[in-house]
Order: sequence, then C-alpha cells, then structure tokens
Amino acid sequence: MTTHRARLLVALIPVFVGCVPDDGSDPETADGTVEIDGTVRDVGPDSDGSEPDAAEPEPDPDAAPPDAAPDMAPGDAAPPPAEICDNGVDDDGDGAVDCIDRECHGVEACAVDDCETACGRVAACERLDIFGDYDACLDACARASRREPPQNWFTCLQFEENCRLLQVCRLPDPPPLTCDEVCVAADGCGLELPFPDCPAECEDRDGGDPEAPPFALCGEALVGDVCDGDGFWSCLGDSVYTACASRCEVSVACNLERAEGCLQACVGEASLEDPLARLRGRQSTQCINRVGDDCRRADECLNPQAGPVQVDRATLCAAWDPCGAQFGFPCDELWFIAQDQPGFAECVVAQLQNGCPDDPFFALEACLGNPNGQLGPGCAELCEARGVCGMLPDGQEQLECLQECSQAIQGRDGESAQRQRALFPCGIARTCDELSECLVDNSPVSACAAHCAALDGCGLADADCAERCDTLYFRARQGALRTCVDDAGDDCDAMALCDPGLPMGCAERCERQALCRIAPLDCEALCDDESFADPLTAARRTACVLTAPLCTAGLSPVSTCAGSPDAAGQACLGYCRAQTGCDIEAVEPLVDCLVRCGEGFVGDEGLRFLEARECLERANPAGACAPLEACIPEAPAVDCPAWCDPLAACDAAPADCGAACPEDPLSRLRAVTQVECLADAADCDVAMACYVDPEGEVPPPVDVVALCADYRACGLEDFFPCQLLIQEFAPDDATLRCVEQAISPCPPDPFLVIDLCLGGRPGDPEALAPCAALCEARGRCGELEDSIRDCTSSCVNTLQRDPNGALANTLECRDALSCPDLAECILNSGPARRCADVCDRAVGCGAFPEEAACIDRCSAALLDPRVPRTYLDDVGRCLDGVADDPVACAAEGAACFDLPPVPDVDCEGACNVLFQCGLADGDFEECIIGCQGAPQIEEQLECVFRFLADRCDIEGFSLCAEQIGPPPDPVDPEPQPEPQPER
Repeated sequence: MTTHRARLLVALIPVFVGCVPDDGSDPETADGTVEIDGTVRDVGPDSDGSEPDAAEPEPDPDAAPPDAAPDMAPGDAAPPPAEICDNGVDDDGDGAVDCIDRECHGVEACAVDDCETACGRVAACERLDIFGDYDACLDACARASRREPPQNWFTCLQFEENCRLLQVCRLPDPPPLTCDEVCVAADGCGLELPFPDCPAECEDRDGGDPEAPPFALCGEALVGDVCDGDGFWSCLGDSVYTACASRCEVSVACNLERAEGCLQACVGEASLEDPLARLRGRQSTQCINRVGDDCRRADECLNPQAGPVQVDRATLCAAWDPCGAQFGFPCDELWFIAQDQPGFAECVVAQLQNGCPDDPFFALEACLGNPNGQLGPGCAELCEARGVCGMLPDGQEQLECLQECSQAIQGRDGESAQRQRALFPCGIARTCDELSECLVDNSPVSACAAHCAALDGCGLADADCAERCDTLYFRARQGALRTCVDDAGDDCDAMALCDPGLPMGCAERCERQALCRIAPLDCEALCDDESFADPLTAARRTACVLTAPLCTAGLSPVSTCAGSPDAAGQACLGYCRAQTGCDIEAVEPLVDCLVRCGEGFVGDEGLRFLEARECLERANPAGACAPLEACIPEAPAVDCPAWCDPLAACDAAPADCGAACPEDPLSRLRAVTQVECLADAADCDVAMACYVDPEGEVPPPVDVVALCADYRACGLEDFFPCQLLIQEFAPDDATLRCVEQAISPCPPDPFLVIDLCLGGRPGDPEALAPCAALCEARGRCGELEDSIRDCTSSCVNTLQRDPNGALANTLECRDALSCPDLAECILNSGPARRCADVCDRAVGCGAFPEEAACIDRCSAALLDPRVPRTYLDDVGRCLDGVADDPVACAAEGAACFDLPPVPDVDCEGACNVLFQCGLADGDFEECIIGCQGAPQIEEQLECVFRFLADRCDIEGFSLCAEQIGPPPDPVDPEPQPEPQPER
C-alpha cells in the first residue's frame, strides 16, 4: 500500500500549483538544499542530501518479506500494528495519533483543510525548522490565509506520505495588507500614530503601488500577536520617511534630540494644523540633512538664532573702539558705513565678540564683502512667516512685504529701519501663535498700551497718548519717559515728575534742511535724539541751520551745519538764550526767537541785536548767561540828529531827515550803523563813503591741489574723481568753492557734496553781501512778502542764473537812506532800464512805432521766470540781422523779443533731464507715464528744458513750474536726498 501511495504522490505533484517551483526546475539546489517559502533549507533532516533513516525503517534481514505467506515459523515476532486513522488512538505507538501519523497521510479521511492540521503535518515530519516553531508555522499560515486559505499548500501536505518531499510544499507569500488593516493593527497594538488620518497617510505614502506598498509592508510587523512597534517604525524610517530618519540619525548623534520618539515627532510635524509649524518642521529636516555631521550647524537648524538683529551706535562703538583707536579709524566713520549697508554693524560686532583680531580691518573687509551680513532672521524670514500665517497687512502679497521691508532697511529713514529690525526675531517663530505674540511684543503696540494705561491710571494720559507713543517709540526721549513711568509703578506723584522735555526745534530745523534738500528721512528723530543727549550742542546746531543765509555755497551755508554746528547763528543763539534767561528747558521761546533771528529781526529788536552782535560773537553762546545779557542794550541807541546833520551838511540827507528819521525804520537803521563813521569823517568825500555798502567780496581762487587732497581724504574719489572736477570747473568757479566748504570738515554723507554742489549751480558767495543788504533794507521798510533770509537766498540764486539781469540794477538800491528813497530807487531800476538800449534800436529800425510798446514787451519777457539768461543778447543779435533793412525790421523786428521756443522734445527726453538733475524718483518708465499725463504738459516741458537741460537750475525751474501750474508727477521741487544711480 505504501508503494502505491508513493507512486500516486509522484503522479499528482505536478498537478498542484505551488507545490514545485514555477519555472519547472528541480527545487533541490546543487548543494543539496532547497528553497522553501523564500528560505534555503536542507533537503532532509541529515542535511547531506541522502535519504534520512527516519524516512523509512531499515528492513530486518531475518524478517520475512511483507508478501510472505502467513504461516510463520514458531517463535517469530509479530509485525507492528498499523495506525488506524480515525479511532483517536496511537495504534502503532509512534506518538502520532490518527491523521498526524505518517501512515495516515494521503488518506481521504485525513484531508488537510486548516492551519492546525497543516502545521501538525509539518511537525510530524520534524520540519518545523522551516518556520522556526509550531507557533511560527501557525502565524505564517494565518498570514497566507489573509484573503483565502492556501489550498494548494494544504493539498500538497495532504498527499505527502514519507516527509521526504515536504519541502516542495510551499506556503504562498501573504498578500499585502490594506491600509485599513495596517491601521486597525496599529490601533490594536496600542500605537499612537502622529498623524490624524492613518488610512489617508498610508495611501498617500504607498503611492499607488499594489504589489509593494512600502507603508503597508511595514504593517506586517503589527499583525498577529507580534505587535512589533519598534520594528514598524524602523521599517517606516528605512522605506517611507527616509528624510526624517536621516535627520534623527544626525540630531540624536549630536545629542540635539532624544532617540526615543524622534522619528515619530519628525513625521508628525507634517500633519500639524499650524501651517508655520509644518513649515518649520520641513525646514529643520532639510537643513539638518544638508549639514551632514556638523553638529554646530545642525544645532542652528533646530535652534536658529534670533540675533543680534539690531546693533545701535553705542553697541557698535563699544565693540570697535578698543580695536579701532590704534588705527585712527573712529567709530563715527564706521557707523556712517553701517547706515548704508544693512547688517554691517551686526557683522562687525559678531567679528569682534571674541576680542580684537590682529588687524581689525580684516573684520571690516569681511563684513563689507558680505552686503547681506545680517545675522539672524531678516526681511525674507519675517515676510515668509507672516505670509504662511496669513498675517500680512490687508491686500499685501509676500513679495510686496519683502520689497517694503528691504526698502525700509536699506533706506535713509532710520526709524523705519528700526521698526522693521525690531520685528526680525519674529522671523524664526515656530508657530503662528508664537508669531502673533512676537509681532505684538516687538512692535510699539503692546508697550504703548501698557505705558498709556499706567499714565491713565494716574490721570496723566493725553487723548493721543497711544498714537504719540507709537510715532516716537524708537526715540531716546520716549524710551526714557516709558522707563520713568514704569519705574514709578503706582506712585502717581513720582509719575507726574516724568518729563523728558521737548526736542530743540527739530521740526523747524528739519523743515529748513528739507528746503535746502539736505534733510535725511529721519531728520526729526536724529535731531530729537541729539537734543535729548546733548541739549546745548543741539541748540547750537539748530541755531546754525535756522540762521544760515544760504542753503549751499556762500558764507556759512546750511550744508556745513551738520559737521560744524558753530558755522552760523551763534550770535543769534547767545541773544535768544539771554532773552529766555538761559533756561535750556524753555525750548519753545528759545526756538521761536531763533526762527525770528534767522529770518531777520526788524524794528527795535533788530537794532538791539545789531548793536549786540559783535559782543555776542565774542561770547560763548552756550556758556554762562551773564556775559550774554551784558552784550544786549536795553534800548537801541538811535541818534537821528548825529546822523542827519553831517549828511545835510554834504547835501546828502533824505528829505526832512530830522523829522522823518525817528519814524523811518530804514533811517533808524542807518543812524545806528553809520553815525560813528560820519562822526569821524573829515570831509564830505569821506562822509559819502559811510553810507555806501561795499561790493561783495570776491573770495580768492580755490587751491585745487589742497582741494583734491581733502576731497580724497573724505573718500569722495570713487563717487566723482577730483581730476574731472577741476577739469570741468575753474578755480574761481562757485562750484569748486561749494565743494571746498562742503568737505571741511568731511560730510557725514558724500552725496551731500554731489547734491549741493554738483546737482545744480550753487550760489556765488560774492553775491551774498549785496543781496543781504538790499533784503535787509526792504525788510525794514516792510516791502517783503517773505523773510529777509529767504529774500537774500532768492537774490543770490537769481544773480547766479542771470548776473546781468534786472536784479543787478536793483542791488544799487541797497544804499538807500530812507524807505521812500528805497521805493523810488527800486521803481526806477526795473526791467525798463535794461530794455532801453535794445528798444532804441528796435524803434529806430521800425520794429515798434514807439518806445513804450517795446519797453512793455521787453520788460514782460524779462520778468517771465522762463526767460533765458542770454535773452537781451539774443534780442540784440536778432536785431543785427534786420536793422539795415527797414522792411525786414518792420516785419520781423518785433519777433526778436519773443521768448525762444522750446526744443522739439518729448517726455522721454524730459525724464532724462529730470533724472540727471535728481528731480525724479522711481522707475524711468513711470516718469514718462507721469509726464504724459501731467496738465499743461507743453508749458511744463518748456520749463524743464529752459532751466534744467544745461545747468540744473532747480530754483528757476521751480519758479517756472509754479507760474504755470502743478508740476508733472515725477517732478519734486523739494526732492529727497536719495541719490539716483544715473548721476
């Protein structure tokens, strides 16, 4: 029977799919092993390839063959009993009962139809080594039964009789788990997964691969009774979350994260609800995977530094001074560089934090070579975080935020830069809630709310407390006030004493600087901080700015006040301090007095100041009050008889001098300034010289060698070579004189020199004295609509544009001795006088029927702001061409008096001119569009080309544009000092 069974098994093996290798080859390998269930196993228990003894008992040579006749010899042993396969008894005594016994293999009643029976067969054949043990066999069978029973394996095991070919019965591989099955298994194992939707995460990570889904394959570690959570996560790290696994390998090795839970935490970051937290997790992982095994840089990936993000002047100088003093490079120069290069100051401080290097200039070069040397987060990080969290201002895109922030940092408005820099630490916020809190804590809103609440609690808060606190937040004065209020606590009496005072005329000073085109965007903030730290120096500088007669070249221009606060106005400061009792806290009266002094005192106050001026200039305006007060007379010393009598004796006195002088402001002025000279005059010739103002002094030519040496020492050579400067302008030219004054001392901003001296023709200093004398006379007589100072500045600029114009004749009126004489002189020295010669010629050749008509037309042209400086010369040349031909003169002569037409140009040409003169901001295309849409464009273009094309006459252009109407959009009559790259 056994032989028949073996033959039947051999015949049936090829029929059962899965019982032999799919390629039809012999499963036994060359070395006698066989691959079973994916594992190379020995063919038999002896592992030598031969048939094991246990496969079939060795026959007894004395025993009768099985087919022998039943008649046995007496005393022979009885044959062993056969196993009955369905009685539940171990009939043959081999320890295997019924169907487990090998004798029953293949019996129909012992069909293999479940995992217990199948694994029992394997155990009976002593081949549990294929799986490890019985439980492992059951587990493998259960996995293979995930969708349906492994029937082929069961059938193969059922008909295998002697265990020799058990290894060919292959248990099929289990089908892949579904994502739902993995997640159910994970839940059954008590695993807390770091993502909210396990099936969705699984399907997303498996990528639609039904044959080898990596996430689902890792779930095999959880099915059955295994629940190998560590194996599950290890598998996910190797095949699914490889970036997180790499990150954890580095961060754990660097002791930056704990090994336990690192992978899970990294994976969970991608599923966080907070969008900024998700971004930070991804960034940290990418960052660590880039730095390799550099633990310091890996630490920076997980813990980005928030600073230093803001270095003020004091911090920079404290770090630099010990290193820079020996090299003669002051911190002020370093701070000047820092204003134009964001991150420079922070970079220098970082370079010096471990002490001075051998050569501090190496630190400077490193920071200069890295214009983006900002340490910690900057505009990009801040705007990215705000954009991710939806915290950008309404309607603003992330790119717009970046552009606005960068412009503030790189611009010249220090307060705007401070406001942005204060928010930079928020750029490394880990969550949107943290970002929101940081934005509040690092902006004035939170601090100002607390400050005003404290003041309000003591009844000391103004209605505009919060607004004022926000506006002035970054100024030293406001900071001192907040500190004082905070220190006062609940003591309202102490809080009431918190008064940091007022700034020293900053609004007035900056308005004056703006008119002169030299005001930084944060002018009032700089002024405020200076007046808080050093009130007397601020007062001297304010006096200089408010009283300097000219914006640019000339004696004591406003441009020199930045570097030399004593350059002008010190007599005014001494006078005004004396008037306020030298109380430096009496800011408003002092500033009001300085404004009036700068504009030009009139009346008796002007006479008192005039008498005191020489004394005040010798005194220290910031010193003790008594010497200043001693300089000022109680009343002006006006001695009309002592002035009138000598003039009358020389037949030069004004009409009815004795009676008119006490009431005539101009005569009273002359009586104060000329009486001493007249008293000393020996004769009338000497007396006549007493009341004639000298001509303006012509300064000596500029020493160009010394100029260029100073020019280079101020670091201006790279902006505009000095050699080109002296080639273009003669030594006696006002431009070189302007440069000479502007660089002594070196300006804080090199563009001041370019803006003031090279951006347009500066006023000639020799015109200052005659203009000042004329404007003072007119001011005393009440003939000015503006101040004496403004009149003087306009006079100098007008003479610069047209030194032989109508104003040149009017300058002679500065010597008038009374207000009636002044008015008559001005009337008789108008344009008509200048037109007389050309009109005589025009009337003579028949261009006009009478002289009056010609004078009217010529005068109207001379008074037109658009008139070119060469107008009368151009008219004369035109008349030369027709004077010899009466017919031509009558037909064409009158046209010679027309203003010349503007060149045939368009807005593109006009914008070129505007940019060259520094009067246009923004993009060139925007300038053209704005020009094309401007009202009265033809007239505006005429102004541009008459006054800007060849000389950048900004004041002449402004006057011309004002007469016509609103200027084109791109034109700024008072442009900010931001330089244009085209210049």
